[in-house]
Amino acid sequence: MQAESDPCRYFSDHRPAGPKTHTLFASMVANDGIGFYPDWPVAGYYNDLVSATQNLMNGTDTVSAFLDEIAAPYNAAIKEIRYRNR
Repeated sequence: MQAESDPCRYFSDHRPAGPKTHTLFASMVANDGIGFYPDWPVAGYYNDLVSATQNLMNGTDTVSAFLDEIAAPYNAAIKEIRYRNR
């Protein structure tokens, strides 16, 4: 039986892809590799995403700057969560 904290505990392992999918998904979750709400992974993210997208589309920012700008709030939140949970 899987632990209650396992986000995949309801996934059926009776299907051929089940065990592999479960293992890969659990690994991604454990390593902060997935945001469950991609458009709002942190509070206020919608505004950050809209602003960064506008800067990218109007040529103010490069693709690299855009990626850095949209990653920064999420990375800061993950850092804060890890700090509080240590």
